[in-house]
Amino acid sequence: MKKLLLFLLMGSNLFAQVEDSHEELNEKISLCDCLEMAIKNPELREKDEPPIGCEWISDLNGEEKEKVFSNALKKCPEVMKIIRDLIESESKNETEPIDLEIEPPPPPPQGYEEVEVIDEILEFADVDPEFPCHTFYSYDTLRNIIDSQNICGIRGMMRFISENIIVPDICLDLNAQGRVFVKFCVEKDGSITNINIERNKTGCESYNKACKSVLRKMPKWKPGEVGGRYQRTWTRVPFSFIFN
Repeated sequence: MKKLLLFLLMGSNLFAQVEDSHEELNEKISLCDCLEMAIKNPELREKDEPPIGCEWISDLNGEEKEKVFSNALKKCPEVMKIIRDLIESESKNETEPIDLEIEPPPPPPQGYEEVEVIDEILEFADVDPEFPCHTFYSYDTLRNIIDSQNICGIRGMMRFISENIIVPDICLDLNAQGRVFVKFCVEKDGSITNINIERNKTGCESYNKACKSVLRKMPKWKPGEVGGRYQRTWTRVPFSFIFN
């Protein structure tokens, strides 16, 4: 809009006090009407285009402009004052920096307790990790499914180990028996990582690899929980190798 108003006013000197000693030039539309249309028409202000019929103003020379605007100051002082205030306001907005006030975040609601995110592997949890419910199948001699069972928790884990453990031949030859104690981490998503052999009481080290192998085959566990949130948790499982 500022460009449009300046086009009509043609400079800031037009607001100076000029003696009313000149005759008004003949124009198709008076300057007062042109200025009033520029103020009232939003589309003209957005496009910075002069009203139709007011293009003659740009063709005036310096002396003619002075005569026209001198008479306009007398004939429509209210319009000229509005134009002057608008230009001064827009000039001020262009030069003054905008001070944006950023409000601080609201305080947490009363009774809210921030829960610390724990990335370490915990020895103990409010809810211990657990082997998930798993479907086990029974087969006939031709490997056709004849039965299925959904077993959860410790019973499901023991069934899974018994069906998937592969006893090394060397341990059978040695008749090595006893227990292997294994420690592993149940991650937040239930996967098993950080498998470690804590003790092997069998006398056959090949059992270690067999235990690790069956743990890697397991489905994802139910992770441990602390404060209602899943956490990384250590779990220990003893593998028994006892033969009749």
